[in-house]
Amino acid sequence: MQVVSARILAARTVKLRNAWDFRWRAGKRPVHPGLAGHGLGPRLGAGGHARPDSGECHWPHAGPVLRRGNQRRDRALRRYKWGQLSEHTGGSGGPQGGAQFPARELARVGYLALHHGVWSQNGGHRQVISAERLDAFVQREPSLEKATWRQPNFAFEPQSNRYYGHLWWNNHTGQGLGDGAPRDAFYMSGWGKQACFVVPSLDMVVVRLGPDRTLNEHPEFYPELWKRLMAAVVSKSAAGAMSTSTSPSARAIPFDGQTFRGRIAYSCDGNHNDPDDWIASPVTLAILAESGLKDRLVHFDYNCILPQTDPAWEKTHAESVLGTAERYGFDKSRFFDCRRDLDGAIASIAQAINDSTATNPLYFIIAGPMEVPYLGIQKSDPAKRQFVYCISHSRWNDGFASKYKFTFSKRSVIEQGVRWVHIRDQNRLLSFGRYGQPATPEEFNPFFWMRDSHEAKVRWLWERMLVSTRPDPSDAGMTWFLVSGDEECDPGKLRELVEGRRPSTPIAARKRVRLEAENFRHLEGFALEDRNDRNASHSLNVKLAGVVTGRITTLFDEPYTADEARYDIEVRYAPPTTGAARFSLLVNGTPTGPNWQDGAANVTWHSHTMRNVAVRRGDRLTVALETDGGIARLDYLELTMR
Repeated sequence: MQVVSARILAARTVKLRNAWDFRWRAGKRPVHPGLAGHGLGPRLGAGGHARPDSGECHWPHAGPVLRRGNQRRDRALRRYKWGQLSEHTGGSGGPQGGAQFPARELARVGYLALHHGVWSQNGGHRQVISAERLDAFVQREPSLEKATWRQPNFAFEPQSNRYYGHLWWNNHTGQGLGDGAPRDAFYMSGWGKQACFVVPSLDMVVVRLGPDRTLNEHPEFYPELWKRLMAAVVSKSAAGAMSTSTSPSARAIPFDGQTFRGRIAYSCDGNHNDPDDWIASPVTLAILAESGLKDRLVHFDYNCILPQTDPAWEKTHAESVLGTAERYGFDKSRFFDCRRDLDGAIASIAQAINDSTATNPLYFIIAGPMEVPYLGIQKSDPAKRQFVYCISHSRWNDGFASKYKFTFSKRSVIEQGVRWVHIRDQNRLLSFGRYGQPATPEEFNPFFWMRDSHEAKVRWLWERMLVSTRPDPSDAGMTWFLVSGDEECDPGKLRELVEGRRPSTPIAARKRVRLEAENFRHLEGFALEDRNDRNASHSLNVKLAGVVTGRITTLFDEPYTADEARYDIEVRYAPPTTGAARFSLLVNGTPTGPNWQDGAANVTWHSHTMRNVAVRRGDRLTVALETDGGIARLDYLELTMR
């Protein structure tokens, strides 16, 4: 009777019970070397085999992770050996060549995948494999929907094409590793159930070697293994145990009225273009102070327009920011004037990001252009960016301004690996008067409560509003959203908090969430388009870029959303004016319903709604389309809770 044991090789922040072996009665056939693991993607992997006597694993075609040749040392993987196809002794074969290395070295490959392709060494960080590519590897591959496996071992798992990606497997549906394993787990799996498992939500890598081909006939092996593994997990440290991918309760509600789960950063301009920040910055600080969150603010930079400036505006805005900080008792060492200490501002942003973990994320409110936030993000540890949520509401702040030529836009920031949260335009309910013109006395009326307040601090806000010449604290609406989950801030709600000191109870889950197409993490075949189309949400959209097929994909990872709910999902798009387009909406690679077709229309926006779709925080949402050659556009997805 063959006994197979599983060892946990890398569990930095997960505490386990006493050492143990998982014993599996796998039959009486002798062990024969077979496939140990699939590689890192279409060009980076196939099958391999283990040598039980040496503890080495045959792992093929590691591409850029390893250097070719019979080298046994590398800065990342310390012991390995390249092999040839003739060395294969089992399984279904694969690309030419291979590699042999011990289980712990295979765990390093898993560790690389766990950290989104970033290898950290001696204080430096190197993007060895693109995060986009790794994300694609673990996605279910839709083209396999009707695939028939030719390899005989797959006959025992007839639905395995539903959780197979680009040579990696995933547990999105629970079919791969069972319901007892985290849904964000993904893994390399080979002959004899040899595997390397990566679990972001546990910050854990597990490697199992020692092939037994009889296990190929036991699809229940992995679920049983993971029941035992999860039973052994007794605690998760605060240093990053929960995942950004699918740990829904970790950051579903940043603030419950008592405890804020994370930290806050804020970046704003105010030194050119529009003096609205002269009042928005003070109101933001008042919101944080009256919500009891002064200590949660770890960074505040202002005067962040770099291409142009006005020294008089710089001075006025600095007076607004620092005067309010003093009156409300903030630590002024966390405030940075970008025109005087740009390096300090950038370093502060980078440090705030580097201090982030899954249980202590950073919520970064973007109330100015992207230049300074981008520079700070670029200086940070790439592995930490996954714990950053950038919040915006304005295309101007996103880097799309007609009178300025900014180097970076929100796409520059999104592509750095942060989360992007775009809420409704806060000018709708908080801005009064016309842009570029002093407001009339009547237009100040909604904020007369500031003028008439018995609180000196609140009257200070009124003074700064008069200095700004127009009642427009709209950027502070993003701060209101962060502390409440409410996208409908208005002067009356501000009064309740700022003057009445009666904080509203944060909502448990937003009923409506809009995901702008240009904010999706991955744009495949699509490019951002800025036609300043006022019929498009925020006057931005994406369009097919010279190809006939494309898809956009992002994680559903928004603050103040339900862990799991059913939604009606509206897809807003512009079909091609010539020919037709075929659209599909997928959750974790699985279609949510039948595809639909549209086309031969004027350049107008159409909508199609998929009803009663189950979505969990951390699920991957994809819109895919194929055209007959015309140009199609996507505007947004809007999820409305049922």
